[in-house]
Amino acid sequence: MKFLIQAIIFGILNIFSTRSPELSVVLCVVEYIIVYYLLIRRKTFKAFLYYVLFTSVSLEMDAFIYGLDEPPFVRYGFFNFPGIYDWAYNLTTVVFFARVYKMNFDFENEDIRKLIQWMKLLLLTGSISIAVGVCLNDNNIVDTGLFPKLAISTAMRFSFLFMFFYICAVFAFDKEVRNKLFVYTKYILLSVAVSSLIGLLMGFRGKYGNWSDDIILSSMIFAYTPCLLLFYKKENPNSYIYLFAAIAVFVASFYHPSNIGSKWYLIISGSLFAFLYSALNIRSWKQGLLLLVGILYLIPIVGASVTLLFQSNEFNSWKVMQAFGVLNVFSYSDFESWFNSLDNSAQFRFDEIFNITIEYMNKPMYLIFGKGFGGTTLHYTNFELLDWNADASFTQEQIKHQIFYSMHETTSTIYLRHGLFGLAFMFFIIKMLFKRLNQNPWAMFGLLWFIFFWGWCVSFRLGALAFILAIAYNPSEDSVYEHNKDKD
Repeated sequence: MKFLIQAIIFGILNIFSTRSPELSVVLCVVEYIIVYYLLIRRKTFKAFLYYVLFTSVSLEMDAFIYGLDEPPFVRYGFFNFPGIYDWAYNLTTVVFFARVYKMNFDFENEDIRKLIQWMKLLLLTGSISIAVGVCLNDNNIVDTGLFPKLAISTAMRFSFLFMFFYICAVFAFDKEVRNKLFVYTKYILLSVAVSSLIGLLMGFRGKYGNWSDDIILSSMIFAYTPCLLLFYKKENPNSYIYLFAAIAVFVASFYHPSNIGSKWYLIISGSLFAFLYSALNIRSWKQGLLLLVGILYLIPIVGASVTLLFQSNEFNSWKVMQAFGVLNVFSYSDFESWFNSLDNSAQFRFDEIFNITIEYMNKPMYLIFGKGFGGTTLHYTNFELLDWNADASFTQEQIKHQIFYSMHETTSTIYLRHGLFGLAFMFFIIKMLFKRLNQNPWAMFGLLWFIFFWGWCVSFRLGALAFILAIAYNPSEDSVYEHNKDKD
């Protein structure tokens, strides 16, 4: 419980730091002192817990704090250390990786071993593919000056994610440590819900571009808070706190939208599906598919009801219909009618996949392993309402050179960088997590991270930890519902 209280305090302080440059500096320095003090004392696991905590409660993106306005001051934090910026965070990740890698660890869990092998192959093929692209000056990537900076930065982000996976997998191997991770990860997610609601009551608000200046001010992993529902179990009185927290954040979002827009309602739907999947003890894929179809048929009804409820909040109404419109496939007779009914943002994401596919049709040599780290696509389609040159769509650098590399979803990102091999990797991951849905709540938590937030903000990595916990979970040894005492 001590760790939970500390997590809430750090969560609140990070929210306060959005209005105080002095606090942002002090808080940043204190967080790194704690992590490195524990590392020096050889308390590696405890240092890692605080590293994950500070990663999770830090408000990474100014765009959801100040909108598209210029920030009033340089805000420092766990991802922006004074003078060396994000290098402090990246270096810390390397330090943890070096500390555990020298153990020469041999993973006994077959699925974790396969995951590590997949990641190594993606790193290898992604590096080879971009090297080929550079040699051929694919889409004039060399002439534009984007290489080598783009390739190096993209490869480094993937490498740091691989390191994080490896660190989590090593800690999750030991039964005692793994059960501590179950508890502390729940505490971190709960602390984000509590600190964000406290900040809301104290008048702190965030912005969503120029569309809303009344969203919940929180770290990015507030997106996962509907997953708190998955930690509720009627037989365990201690788990009621997770149910109440999940309900509280959902009700709060009626009046103050989440910082992830339409994905918020998809995550709520996914959490509800996983909760019912486990509660009903579904064992076959046919039963699971029936439940999923049932939820999808209810989507239009839910969407219409929530829209009426949100009449006073135009932004919320827009995002609800944006989310549910994508899933409302059963109300249309053909693909074209359904696609034309979608919101512009949803159409845009499908359009990215269309353009990547056309890119591969024109250059089939890249189809198997993709364009690699820093790989790009041209814009081929010409949908009237989809403007790839809009400021909110891509960076000015991409618009200037008319080559695009920052995709908006996991599927398009992996598809562009890793081709069909990457899509096979996605199938492997989704299948592996889906078959664990009725075993432990971490499966849906990790699945939501993978589907929506792979390759996005670093502060989402609590979902990557949940991903590893879902794979490492052993039904005969572990219990995610026990509240172990935090002795450390």
